[in-house]
Amino acid sequence: MNPYNIINTKRFIFGAISFGVFMEILYKLYKSRRLKQQQEERDAFKLSVRTIWFPDTKLISKNPQSKFVDESEGTLKQLADILNESIKTLDICVYSFTSEYLGDVVISVRRRGVRVRFITDLQQMGMTKCQVDRLLRAGVAVRHNKGEYLMH
Repeated sequence: MNPYNIINTKRFIFGAISFGVFMEILYKLYKSRRLKQQQEERDAFKLSVRTIWFPDTKLISKNPQSKFVDESEGTLKQLADILNESIKTLDICVYSFTSEYLGDVVISVRRRGVRVRFITDLQQMGMTKCQVDRLLRAGVAVRHNKGEYLMH
């Protein structure tokens, strides 16, 4: 037998084994990364259940003539924190949306690259302090009901 053929055969076997080991390592890296990615996706979509009561009477001014509400704490702050936790999408469906504070929060979430979709009642869009126009200018997808019935 030709020694040249034996050397080539050994090289071929060594190359095939090396390639097999390399592919196994590559597969294990891919599988490890994919499992980590799937876990991150599961963690991102875990639902947390929280109850927030409105109106928060502790925040309303003691003066009945005043409509001032401190939006930097209490239930509105809790709601703002939940909205700010959005990573990929934020879907909102409300009858009326007049809080400038929450409007700022939704717009900042949109500016972070989160996909924001908003549904509201057509008759409420013309209300004083309605935030829908601001949301539209910020690139939020806004829809409203088209019928004569109220949304809520």
